[in-house]
Amino acid sequence: CPSDAWVKRGSYCYLASCDAGDMQRAREQCATYGGATLASVHDVNEELLIEWLARSEQSVDGVTCGEYEPMYIGLATKDNGTTWEWEDGSAFDFDNWAPNDPNYLETQHCTVLEMAMSWNNIPCDENAGYICKWEIGWSIVNLTYAVTGKPWGFHNH
Repeated sequence: CPSDAWVKRGSYCYLASCDAGDMQRAREQCATYGGATLASVHDVNEELLIEWLARSEQSVDGVTCGEYEPMYIGLATKDNGTTWEWEDGSAFDFDNWAPNDPNYLETQHCTVLEMAMSWNNIPCDENAGYICKWEIGWSIVNLTYAVTGKPWGFHNH
C-alpha cells in the first residue's frame, strides 16, 4: 500500500479521509496516490470494510467524521439515474442504497456513504470526506507520475 495509513484487503488498499470537498476534489485527492480512485464496492465484505474505515477515520479535533458526515465513494450517474457507473470502470454489481434512494435524480448524481452506513445520492458539489481505493501492483513509476506530472506511462507488475 502507498503508506501505513492505508488498509489492505485482497489486491486493494483503502484510505478514508475527513478532508471535505466536492466530488471532483475527492477524485483529485485520490489520484495523488499514484492513480487511486474513489472506492468501488463489489460485495458485502468490501462494504463492511469501507464502513469500518469511515467510522475509524478521525479528524484533527478527534471527532469521528465518517460516523457523522458523509464520505464520497466512486459511484455516479451521467443520465439522471438510468445507469450508475463506478469511477474505476468496474461492474456495478452491488449496492447498499438507503431506503428510498437514489432520489432527486435530476440534481443528485454522486454517491456518499452516510452515517447510517448506507448509500445516498447527493449533488456532486456538496462537501464530504472520501474513501480511496488503490490496486496493489501499480509500480512506483505511477507514484512518480502523480507527484511530478511527468509522463512515465503505466507499468503494472
